[in-house]
Amino acid sequence: MADHVNAALNLSEPPSRKAKTTGIAIMPSGDVFHRVLLRHNQDEYEKVEASGEIWGREARVLAGGLCVQAYPGLHEPGTPAYSFGCDITPKSKFGFRNGRPVVREVYWTLDMPGVKSREGGKFAAIPILWCRR
Repeated sequence: MADHVNAALNLSEPPSRKAKTTGIAIMPSGDVFHRVLLRHNQDEYEKVEASGEIWGREARVLAGGLCVQAYPGLHEPGTPAYSFGCDITPKSKFGFRNGRPVVREVYWTLDMPGVKSREGGKFAAIPILWCRR
């Protein structure tokens, strides 16, 4: 694995899971996403690391009910966030950058294969393959 990828993912050892080639480096399995830690979810990383799942509730911005939301790619170094791998393809929310459409956010809803309902339907959850601060 390339040194810059190891540093970005805080990997001191190669991941034990099957790796895939992304074109410039070998990444841990699954597509790469990240979530930002805010005041209300400062302990989320520890919960995710222990459970192997990311939970989400009713989206305030995206229509469609319960979902897990994230951003595509690795998080920026120095930001309060964590990156993770997931092999369930998310839905995308697009925006524009320099006049071109780009994926701004991704989300997983309960109607997607592999997304689970938790606590009697109060939360949606996705299984993750790995996570790193």
